[in-house]
Amino acid sequence: MIELGIPPLILQQALQLVALHFRYTVLHTNTIAAKFYNLRCKFRSSNAHPQHTIENRIAKAHSTLMISSTYPGPPSMPCSVTLAKPKNKGKSYTTFLKPIVSAEWLRQIQLKYPRAPLPLSGNVSSRLHAHFLLHHLSLCNNLNKLPPYLTMC
Repeated sequence: MIELGIPPLILQQALQLVALHFRYTVLHTNTIAAKFYNLRCKFRSSNAHPQHTIENRIAKAHSTLMISSTYPGPPSMPCSVTLAKPKNKGKSYTTFLKPIVSAEWLRQIQLKYPRAPLPLSGNVSSRLHAHFLLHHLSLCNNLNKLPPYLTMC
């Protein structure tokens, strides 16, 4: 759904799960949910731990976005998140993650369509191919931004 500017569900979930990890380890460490999360993370490596738990899904999300170097501890915070007001830190961290998700999405697109920006002939074969021809330079900036023909109305 690149022509609509909607990332794949796996990347959307990874963004939300990494942001949840940030909330549990940095923002709201004194809530009961955060305390249970931190306790369960300690026992995540045991074989008796089910595979589809939130802790394993968050660990997989970190590896999907290739930021697993800081997991399971608190994530490293960029300056924009550190300087934000306390009630806006979660939103600032999510904004910080969007270019990371966009870069991962662009990497996946380039693996799937290695010659997509380069037309083989003068004819456009699909909407995706036309989108690449029009926006192949701006794809490196932010894939989460809607194309202009969808935001005109």
